[in-house]
Amino acid sequence: MLKTYRPYFLVIWIMLVIMATLIDYSHMPSIMKAAIGFKGGYIVHFGAYFFASYLIWVSFESIIALVLGLNSSIFFLSVILEFLQKLTPSRRFNKVDVLMNLAGLVCFNLVLFFFLFLKKKKSQKVE
Repeated sequence: MLKTYRPYFLVIWIMLVIMATLIDYSHMPSIMKAAIGFKGGYIVHFGAYFFASYLIWVSFESIIALVLGLNSSIFFLSVILEFLQKLTPSRRFNKVDVLMNLAGLVCFNLVLFFFLFLKKKKSQKVE
């Protein structure tokens, strides 16, 4: 039953990322800004897009072309959102954020394809 709702989780993730990207953080208490930290933001970017790639895979695992296409679309969305941050007070475009988004997507797919390769190799040995 939960499997039928997986694409909706991806839509919810996209909406949350759009909201988080375009929020004006200038009114956030400085203690919260310090907790996230400079490098912490990059880890959040990496993790969020790694998780997005996971959501894409579990939603559409049988259609490899669709999975790769959606990963490309999510990356394109991340670039657009970074540019839109220029319109938000106290936010700015950051190339490293875009690179961390891409790294999260690519790393998940590398791990995924490595495990799929191992699974295929193992099943060939059994036959």
